[in-house]
Amino acid sequence: MCSFIVTNRTLDEEIKLSANRFAQSRGPDLTNTFIDPDTKITWLHNLLHITGEKTPQPFVKDDFVATFNGQIYNYKKFKPDAISDGYCIIDVFRDSNWKDLDGEFAIVFHDKKNNNIIVASDTFATKPCWISISGDDFAISSYMSSNLALGFSRGETFKTAPNTSYTIDLDTMSVSREKIYKFNL
Repeated sequence: MCSFIVTNRTLDEEIKLSANRFAQSRGPDLTNTFIDPDTKITWLHNLLHITGEKTPQPFVKDDFVATFNGQIYNYKKFKPDAISDGYCIIDVFRDSNWKDLDGEFAIVFHDKKNNNIIVASDTFATKPCWISISGDDFAISSYMSSNLALGFSRGETFKTAPNTSYTIDLDTMSVSREKIYKFNL
């Protein structure tokens, strides 16, 4: 299962405990917090270890940071030597092949050079993901209650739709939305 919280709001210990209260039960094996020194964005991930090597998140490489909840079935197609499915995410998003991912997932990918965040869900949105934006602040998490605990209101919060990606421009805080797979029925 796993869960995550990604936000640019400051998390003191009390707020972090409140925001992560329910989310932590989805990933009881390891809770990891990373505060990006360049952007001050906080990445909190709760791991439920099922397959592969126990892999703390987020994944950080060059000017990219990513985290996810779920399982990527075809990760070996992108990274044959990967010891766990999450290790393919940054390369796949960086190379714009992410629409070829197969699996059950909610992914958050930050491109620091372009100063945007992409949030992507699988075809059926099997993994929950909520986005909140208020002014220059944002939160993306597995539970709406996490975003509310961070001080966002229900009116500033929405659930990601199935088969949809959202690009958040962190300069303007505008959100664009795109269907991932185009089905020809």
